[in-house]
Amino acid sequence: MWPPLSEVKSHCVIDEDSSHDDILLTGFISAAKNHIAQTLNRKIVSRTSDIELDEDTLLPIDEYVLAMDTEAGSSIRLALFLVVGHWYLNRESTSTLTIKEVPMSFNALLQPYRVY
Repeated sequence: MWPPLSEVKSHCVIDEDSSHDDILLTGFISAAKNHIAQTLNRKIVSRTSDIELDEDTLLPIDEYVLAMDTEAGSSIRLALFLVVGHWYLNRESTSTLTIKEVPMSFNALLQPYRVY
């Protein structure tokens, strides 16, 4: 499953009782889900049981669907934490002093599951 807001707040070291940035973080989580799906060139579903199967072959109708309850889900969850944490700390991609990119580990986590 995708991590809930409470886990993302914990990763970003934000007090769970603080709701000041909840709307911002919720937006980051939604954008991160889209960014991960686009990076992987896949549709991501919560559970393997959500994958639609062909009645005759019992194979997935869409071979590019990936479920969060598979081994890939752990990497995807961590990638979401990394990208949301990065976006939270670096609200803009550039400043007068530095250019900030998404951490290299984001791509390293997702690369094995990417469809080219």
